[in-house]
Amino acid sequence: MKRYIKNTIVFFCYIAVCIFITSCTPIVENYDKSSQSNVQKNLAEEAKNNNENKLSKVIYDDDFIVTGGKNTIVLDTLYKDFTINKKEIELEDNYVGDVSSGDYVYKYYIHKFEDFEMYVSNANYDKKNRDFNEYYISQITLINSNFKTARGISLGSSYDDVIRLYGEGIKQYEESGKFIIYQLNDKALSFEIDENQKIKDITLRVIVE
Repeated sequence: MKRYIKNTIVFFCYIAVCIFITSCTPIVENYDKSSQSNVQKNLAEEAKNNNENKLSKVIYDDDFIVTGGKNTIVLDTLYKDFTINKKEIELEDNYVGDVSSGDYVYKYYIHKFEDFEMYVSNANYDKKNRDFNEYYISQITLINSNFKTARGISLGSSYDDVIRLYGEGIKQYEESGKFIIYQLNDKALSFEIDENQKIKDITLRVIVE
């Protein structure tokens, strides 16, 4: 219960911190199982065009997925289409709260699993011409190293690995630690770095203005 309360607070902190990193444009709705290989192709093309390997990496839609074995979770896809061969942890109440954006209010719910926590919402439905009652996967937070990003980063990976695979990113320093963030339109991928320069938290989220 303490972890649930903590992570709920952290979730809303993420919303507040990222309000300034915004740009709302349509994104890919359907995930192709070849997405992970597409990321590798993109990285190879970057390396070819960057003889100095200056870490000027580019973030793609394919980067906003996590995989664990045969399971794949794609950010900002319909929750009703979400399937996984893992049991969900039952909560007394999945409702987290509302987030306001101008005249609009978005509703958030949490779903907990052994390896990750997932928030679903109708965030930005007005900007994306979606139905108010359609809920999308709006945040994925990894809990252990059983899941990894499209480029192979998991909890316990090194800060140097992140820089090597993703580039410099946007660095933020808070009381809780150091973060490095990568953004594409209204989606963000963030890594929290511990005192040993290891990854202690990985979160993919949809940014709300």
